[in-house]
Amino acid sequence: MEIPVYSSSDLAAKSEDLRQPYQGNYLAMYSSLWSGIVTDPLLMTVPLDDHLVHRADGVFDVIRCLEGKAYCLKAHLDRLERSAARIDLALPDDYKRIREIIQSAVRAGGGKDVLIRLIVSRGPGGFSTNPFECPASQLYVVIHKATPLPLEMYKEGVTIISTDVPVKQSFFAQVKSCDYLNNVMIKKAAKEAVRRHLGRERVFG
Repeated sequence: MEIPVYSSSDLAAKSEDLRQPYQGNYLAMYSSLWSGIVTDPLLMTVPLDDHLVHRADGVFDVIRCLEGKAYCLKAHLDRLERSAARIDLALPDDYKRIREIIQSAVRAGGGKDVLIRLIVSRGPGGFSTNPFECPASQLYVVIHKATPLPLEMYKEGVTIISTDVPVKQSFFAQVKSCDYLNNVMIKKAAKEAVRRHLGRERVFG
């Protein structure tokens, strides 16, 4: 079977085939690459050579928005800035307008009770580990629906497990970086433990 080579117009024609139900949770995205907002999930993209993608070289924070108001916004922005400073990641020029960007993105998404995900990346520029090959850092702001925790968790509590997945070293534990591989492995271990003991899924999130 011959593997097709697509042009941008070919992919545009196939775009509707790429839609998935879970994309309905993605409401809006701001990207400093084009200094604007999109609301179509298929357009919410990050360049493959952004060091965020292949080196997890970036930091993030998540803010709860209730009734259109961002909860503890200053504290979250301060933490994001501290994380960026710890890994010597310069904030992009767009960050000077971060409050305006957040407000506009939430409005564009059309929801008042949402999560605001802020990501600052080293930026695109190559595939090595060298951060200096990236001409400029980038800002991505994603607005998506918030999934409330099940009432069952509050009534029955939760079960904890121990795992052999190592914890982050002290320096990286103080940086809210985009490298969450150990968290992923811990979540995987927890879900597998529940399946073994209960024979069904019962780990939330």
